[in-house]
Amino acid sequence: MIKEEPGLRIDRQVAIAGRVTQADRGPLAGAVVRLTKMPTEWLQRVQAASALSVNNPGCATTRPNGVFYFLDLPDGEFAVAAGSGPEVQATVTRDAGGRIQMVWVDLNFSPPAKAGR
Repeated sequence: MIKEEPGLRIDRQVAIAGRVTQADRGPLAGAVVRLTKMPTEWLQRVQAASALSVNNPGCATTRPNGVFYFLDLPDGEFAVAAGSGPEVQATVTRDAGGRIQMVWVDLNFSPPAKAGR
């Protein structure tokens, strides 16, 4: 548990956000969104988190309205996908003040193919 210190402020920034929809259902809740391409230093962080079985910063789950987000990503080229749907490219950058410029992506969900089909 994190103990709050007086005057301490943690400022998180949304880097990539978007909505996942499925053709016959509209916005999709509970879909897993993955970063499928990312800068090397972020890939190493994702791999380390996966090895420790802690929250994976390379995955997000959509809310009831189909919206997802990734926080505090480094500058660079990313690709995002949901299910076996197509990847969408996103470039994360910062403004002159160092604030992340949020990128919005719309993803179409395709269920993964079932084994044996």
